[in-house]
Amino acid sequence: MRRPFRKGVFVKQKHIHLNDRMPADQEQALVHLRIKSVINIVPVAARTWLRWVEEGNAPAPVRLGKMSVAWKLKDIQAWLDARPVAGSAS
Repeated sequence: MRRPFRKGVFVKQKHIHLNDRMPADQEQALVHLRIKSVINIVPVAARTWLRWVEEGNAPAPVRLGKMSVAWKLKDIQAWLDARPVAGSAS
């Protein structure tokens, strides 16, 4: 069975009834972003992002298949929220 695809965003399939509404935080937990989508959110080069991941300075990806990885949207958003804002004194 193929996963739904929206411009670089993968959504894990889950058996739910159409009448059932998932809370927004649970829906968000199901969204996975490929590298192109991540670098649209975090404006750095793909190589820089991958270096940050290797160094442990960015969230680790989730393996989707043998040669495919993605990042959880909630992990990216939490990472962005934890980073200091440019120009603010800490």
